[in-house]
Amino acid sequence: MCRSLREIPSSIGDLQNLQNLNLQYTAIEKLPNAIGGLKNLQFLNLIQCSSLKGAIPSEIGDLPSLKTIYLSHSSISKLPESLRNLSSLRSLELSGCKQLCLYLMGCKELWSLPELPSGLTYLFITCQRLGLPQLLRLTHPETLYLDVRYLLEDIRKLSSITLKLCFEEWDKLTSLSLHGLTHLEELSIKKCSSIKRLDLSGLIHLKRLCIEHCKLTSLPLHGLTHLEELSIKKCSSIKRLDVLGLIHLKRLRIEHCDSLVEIMGHNLKSLKVIFLDECKRLKKLSDFNCGNLVEIQAPDGAKFLEELDLTGSERLQSLVDRDYKKLTQL
Repeated sequence: MCRSLREIPSSIGDLQNLQNLNLQYTAIEKLPNAIGGLKNLQFLNLIQCSSLKGAIPSEIGDLPSLKTIYLSHSSISKLPESLRNLSSLRSLELSGCKQLCLYLMGCKELWSLPELPSGLTYLFITCQRLGLPQLLRLTHPETLYLDVRYLLEDIRKLSSITLKLCFEEWDKLTSLSLHGLTHLEELSIKKCSSIKRLDLSGLIHLKRLCIEHCKLTSLPLHGLTHLEELSIKKCSSIKRLDVLGLIHLKRLRIEHCDSLVEIMGHNLKSLKVIFLDECKRLKKLSDFNCGNLVEIQAPDGAKFLEELDLTGSERLQSLVDRDYKKLTQL
């Protein structure tokens, strides 16, 4: 073990047949760009290289045979986007890396997330399977992009299992994209106060969605054709909510959305219950032709409602509100 080794010569790139490079516990401060010449390298060990700081060279993405990278307890701050080119990568160890941006898009052979450092701020990942509980370790994520190609195939076969995912109190998260989670049934996003971009496309089996204490200005629901329950609470920046085409939606619950002016609905043939509370600027419920609508509860939610379009809601039995004084069109 060469603990005093500080520099790797660029000539290392000439070792075309090298398969295993173990630099554990050395004092190297950087990797040479020439590492990209190790076309047959399969194993790279940089554990406890505490002097290794900054970014790993982008040339690491030129290693088509690389399967395992150990970076635990090094001082690197960034892995390059070229990591996406490592089509053979299966294992990546990052424990103890306190500040790190991680790009793993395109790593198609990666079967599970590594042990994620809690300080991880950017995570972009393509994965065959995803150990979702690993995400709970993250304390300050800002951008999270998940593209899961094969999510827990063995669990899919168990019809009694409901796949759930909850993001809570990630106050620095600004962007969240979930792709490939086709069997996700429940999603909760709570107290993510900085989130601005939300991409739910592809969640074709999502049944329950709960958004609370978020500053989203819009909520993209297009394509969530199996959604049955939608709950939005204390999202003060949403002005208009479009629930058009949610043909399986049964329950709609909106509370304390202070900027919400209009809710637009069409072809909501399964909707049975609408609950509105403390939506102080809500003026319109447009095109709510809901053949199965039974009840609208609005204890304090429709004080300023001016238009309520319930055309075709022949089964409506209860319309509960303390006052509809401003209602001009029904």
